[in-house]
Amino acid sequence: MKIFVFGAGASANAHTTSLGTEQKPPLTKDIFFNAYILSYAHQVGLSHNDIEIYKREIEKFTTLEEWLTKKWESAFLEKDSRHKDASLRKLAKIAFYIWITLLRVSEVVYQNISNCRDDNNYRTFFTKLYDNEPEANFAIINFNYDLLIDFAYKDVFGRTFHNVKDYLDSNYIKPHGSVNWFLGRRTTDRVLNLERKFEFDTLVRIVTAVENMYKSDSIEFASHRIIEPDDRNLYKIDNILREFEDQYFYPLIFLPLIIKNYDFVSGFSSEIIQRAKQFFQQATEIYLIGYGAKDDIILDLLKEIQQPEVKLHIANTTNSSAALMKSLLNKFSLLEQGSINDKGFSNFVSEY
Repeated sequence: MKIFVFGAGASANAHTTSLGTEQKPPLTKDIFFNAYILSYAHQVGLSHNDIEIYKREIEKFTTLEEWLTKKWESAFLEKDSRHKDASLRKLAKIAFYIWITLLRVSEVVYQNISNCRDDNNYRTFFTKLYDNEPEANFAIINFNYDLLIDFAYKDVFGRTFHNVKDYLDSNYIKPHGSVNWFLGRRTTDRVLNLERKFEFDTLVRIVTAVENMYKSDSIEFASHRIIEPDDRNLYKIDNILREFEDQYFYPLIFLPLIIKNYDFVSGFSSEIIQRAKQFFQQATEIYLIGYGAKDDIILDLLKEIQQPEVKLHIANTTNSSAALMKSLLNKFSLLEQGSINDKGFSNFVSEY
């Protein structure tokens, strides 16, 4: 089985048509530094002042993932409950900001602006798989929250994604969650009094969700709901809220941390990540595309390799690919060096 692992570098370079900067998926490092996408922040109550503070903090770290991991770990070390709750709410607001940003860039593809849905590197790549590998013995591990791969897969293979089973049956795993996946409230979370008209305000419900998202009690994965990427209701927050009895929801996305944080959603790992492990146990070739492979999740998956001489291929846009290849070959004895491509996703697709 071929395993294709996609990271932010792939989505950031997926479009081949002319689009505005705010219409393209950002690299992780640009989440707070892309002036165009910052316009989405106000939709979830993230202020300009918050962003300026975060930018100054991030500059002290090598990556945004390191900064977020430090904030996550520090929050749980807070001894004062009020400070701990405040720290976790800030992280929840960041999660909502990432969610709305990647939802909006996904909406661009849903609307097929500048023909970007019909003509992009993901679409071309899956068309090649469809035409040249009829046995379709491959799996997709997508660490992106956006829906660019979802749309490309749907269009090429004629599939819909109404539920998790649809994803799993397509050998498609999203270990960090997805912008069209949602969680319902815990039974102990605040219930809004819908007879009070002002509590119908969209932002009131978003900030209420932020207040309650990260707690000591996990949320059951069984409470999740998936909205099909082609459902127009997905792109209007008020319509999503109606799906949750006009209360509020939590986006089922995991912050891009170096460490695993699956404890937040009980049952996610056993259903989603376990299936990904099964794919890696069958792997004959692994492709890392626009992905740095620095977090614990991918390292755990690579530990599942069982067959000898599994070829590892790396496609990135930087000259760090050779160093990544060497590092992974040293860690995993069953891996064997395959191709290295530093020319980016578009070049990888054209040469595949």
